[in-house]
Amino acid sequence: MPAATGNIFTYAPATGRVFTAKSYAITPYTLGKVTIVDGTNGADTGANAGSLTGKAFKTIQAAISAINTASATGYTIWVQPGTYTLSGGITIPNSTVLKGSSPQNTTITYSTSSTATMITMGTSCCIEDLSIKMTPTYVSDAQTFKGVVFGGTTATTSFIRNCIITVDNTSTWTDITKTSTVTGVEFSGTGTLLTTMSSLINLRSSTIFVNSNGAGAKRGILVSGTNQASTRDVSIYVATPTNTSSTGSYVGVETNDSSNVGTIQLYATTVTCTAPSTTPYTASDILQTKPTAITNPKFLAMAGIQVGPGTGLVTKSAGDLGFSSFQYGTIVSYNLTGLVRAGTSASTAGYLSPNTTIAASASYPFTTNTKAYLTLPQASLLSGMTVGLSTGPSGSNNVVVLVSNGSTATSFTLTLTGTTTFASIYNISSLFNAGDKLNLTVTYTGAGTSNTAQNLVVQLYLL
Repeated sequence: MPAATGNIFTYAPATGRVFTAKSYAITPYTLGKVTIVDGTNGADTGANAGSLTGKAFKTIQAAISAINTASATGYTIWVQPGTYTLSGGITIPNSTVLKGSSPQNTTITYSTSSTATMITMGTSCCIEDLSIKMTPTYVSDAQTFKGVVFGGTTATTSFIRNCIITVDNTSTWTDITKTSTVTGVEFSGTGTLLTTMSSLINLRSSTIFVNSNGAGAKRGILVSGTNQASTRDVSIYVATPTNTSSTGSYVGVETNDSSNVGTIQLYATTVTCTAPSTTPYTASDILQTKPTAITNPKFLAMAGIQVGPGTGLVTKSAGDLGFSSFQYGTIVSYNLTGLVRAGTSASTAGYLSPNTTIAASASYPFTTNTKAYLTLPQASLLSGMTVGLSTGPSGSNNVVVLVSNGSTATSFTLTLTGTTTFASIYNISSLFNAGDKLNLTVTYTGAGTSNTAQNLVVQLYLL
């Protein structure tokens, strides 16, 4: 019980009695390692200046400075509802949580006229329940703006959840001849490929929105370092430039680590861009710039982009580059039994139909001008192809398999030569829209008796 501080006398006229009561001093309750930021009632200077022991700060920068000055760890910076404007980029101290009330009522904004990063993650940090808005203004060409950056080893220890991250420089960046690099979240740190990475989700239950104009790279998420990133229940949207004459590159998720190690795993994530109807700007949901080679996709053990269960690529676009997918898609199989050369002469292309066909003159494959094809009922992304033979063509003979979209050949083509009996391709992709015609062409050399290729199996992987 707090100590009494004095007497209070109350007179009741009806009875003529005087009542005596005691008053007590109430000590404010502090929340342990919780420092409060309150834009309405807090203060950074003066007698009521915020502290780590109970009084509220007015700005986020002041709370961070106090933690750094005291070399304190394990603190939560609890930001009360309101809008807080940063005067510069901030770095979250190690082992610190930056927490708002809700993205709907707690907002951090930052406007800059020069190259800048709004928030840099520290080690073992968390950001949650905030709306984070970066609104750069145009001053000069070739500037770089980043919303949140995971550097060093922070991708293995830090995460963001229930946040809305926006980087939007369209209000003043209207000159489409100017270049700006705009990124929502960048993973630029170091690390190695870990099969346990899925246990830590870096971005969860959050939205990333990038809106820009002009030339340059615009990215929702960019993996530029050797680190490994992961998302779950995240929506990534890179908007159409407000000036559609812009010449930039607009991509939802990109991996572009020069060491060919950086990777991102997407779980239950929606990735959206708006593909241009005409040039000059380019756009794709995902873009695995590096690594360029994919030989044998393995879940949790591959560099680059891994499209996991529940992930939707809204425009089904990957910049015609490869990626790894570990969700249930569609496999289209073509089986040609018997000697391939039994079907037609080497100078004539044969067109296969899905399922199984027997190689026989005049019946396999279709060699008329009317190609056999499969009409796709919905937009699909061709992300891989394998070709196998029970017996190779022998000598210098070969068998060539080509995928086309109607009369337009794709980059999906494989050649088996000599004793080779298997080949695959995963490092490219090709978009087929609803109603497009997918067809498979087979040609070979050695039409006489020299080509020994038989029992051809082709599988196409559609997402």
